[in-house]
Amino acid sequence: MYVSKHFHVPVSIATYCHFGIGASRASKKSSNQRFLVIIQGVKEQIMTTTIKGFFFDLDGTLVNTYEADFLAYRDAIKEVTGIVVDRDAFMSTNGMEMRQKLEILAPGITSEQADKIAAGKKKFYKNHIHTTIPNETLLAFMIDMAEHHTIALVTTAKQQNAETVLEKYGISDLFD
Repeated sequence: MYVSKHFHVPVSIATYCHFGIGASRASKKSSNQRFLVIIQGVKEQIMTTTIKGFFFDLDGTLVNTYEADFLAYRDAIKEVTGIVVDRDAFMSTNGMEMRQKLEILAPGITSEQADKIAAGKKKFYKNHIHTTIPNETLLAFMIDMAEHHTIALVTTAKQQNAETVLEKYGISDLFD
């Protein structure tokens, strides 16, 4: 888990902070503890600096969506191909684009099957949204900062999935 120091764009444009996750996934407990320490240490400073806004990553940072993603892929692949994807195989594809994932998880599928899996994943994702876990500490910080700062979402998630997660936690309106 990393939290980058704010980076400076030319001052006439803006100064922003970015909260995101690195390649390794931290546990919910350690993630929240790290953010709590960081947030407590800088919250007062943020209110008096030239920081204009914050970029927040969605998957694995604001909300842990791993389980919903795994279950949606598992169900969609099984529905289309009959292949049962195990958690370890799925974990090995973390960070890959969907077509790359499918080459590993369901080798030899056709383009038509891949399209059906993609459509099925969207359907099943909504069924598994309840398995997502919010980072309560970071969400509270974001809500506090939203009143006086620009808040932006940075994600590689499909728009529909991102909107589903944001709506579930009632934070859609916080983003500028």
